Amino acid sequence: YFSLLHYENPPLIEEAISNWRIHTNNNDYVDNQQQSTTVKLTYFNKLWVSIHLRPTKPQSTWQKKTLSIIHRFEFGLIWFGFIGWIFCGFIFSSYMSGYYYFFMQIYLFRLFTLIESNQRLIVLIFTITPHFLNLLAFLVIFVFIWARIGCTIFSNVTDYVIEEIYFTSANASFNTLGQSILTLAQLMVGEGWHEIMYLNIIATRVEYSLYFIIYIIIVTLIILNIFIGLFLSEIEYLDSQQNEDDIMNQYMESHYNFNQIAIERKKELINKLKNLKLQINQTEKQISKIDKLLDRNKKLNDDNRSSTLYQL
Repeated sequence: YFSLLHYENPPLIEEAISNWRIHTNNNDYVDNQQQSTTVKLTYFNKLWVSIHLRPTKPQSTWQKKTLSIIHRFEFGLIWFGFIGWIFCGFIFSSYMSGYYYFFMQIYLFRLFTLIESNQRLIVLIFTITPHFLNLLAFLVIFVFIWARIGCTIFSNVTDYVIEEIYFTSANASFNTLGQSILTLAQLMVGEGWHEIMYLNIIATRVEYSLYFIIYIIIVTLIILNIFIGLFLSEIEYLDSQQNEDDIMNQYMESHYNFNQIAIERKKELINKLKNLKLQINQTEKQISKIDKLLDRNKKLNDDNRSSTLYQL
């Protein structure tokens, strides 16, 4: 259940899938990840499958991936609630008793996975998270280093700025490393970052405003935009996988609107192919232009070398 893409179906389930292929006359379907294998069962096992198991449609790659991630999510959720219940109810019951009932009822969050749109959201989160780990590690290290620099420059300097000189509602400081990290997190979301900057440069020097400007440019304008770009690209990739899965399901079920869905999907792919061809043509034009410039530069160098030799 943890990885349906890497493990074969049990023999009885394969027999139920074979019965579905015979029942629907759809013997040409082969899974993308696993080739269809012949299951050798005894007569009594086949009879048991035909009586107790209905013909089962084979799961597509997208369905296997979705179910595997949902199973992992529910497994982690149940064990998180169980371990929290043990700690709050028995080990730290003296000062964590208020969380006892919360961990007892946390399994109800499994209802969240019953909705199809929520399943897609969970799959999206667990799919894109590994791609963000390197960028997230860089962000954490950068914030830690920048917070350490902020402690060195702005520690306890705002205590000398009275409200009559400059009043701000932003409750942020660089007195300790923890407060510096919280202040940088507040700057990351853009909550009153200019007020924090004005307060600190009034207490120190105007040149120290570069500390805040560089941080805003790197974190807000570069790193967060990279996060958004990766997120949107992963959404587009998952959408394409789900569309292909829907087409295969319509084909297997011989649904009445399969032709319409297939034609629309074909038009989308044709338009995408045209855009790719346009990009290829533009790239080839750029390559040919660079080749012409290189040839011209080579010709000029040869002419200069010839004239130099002639003069000698």
